[in-house]
Amino acid sequence: MTTSSSSPTSIDSLTVQGKEAYAIGLQAFVYGYPMIVNERARSGMTATMEVDGIRFKAPRGI
Repeated sequence: MTTSSSSPTSIDSLTVQGKEAYAIGLQAFVYGYPMIVNERARSGMTATMEVDGIRFKAPRGI
């Protein structure tokens, strides 16, 4: 069984426009993913309905 070099996962087979789009997407992922993960973790760890002075939790927006 042979694999085709024109598979969608092969970067070599992309056009110049496709390579530029791939590079932009890769940069966006590398920059944005850690920020999204951090925000979701922060939201989950501090989410509460009322202020909790012992655990230092408060509703968002205060």
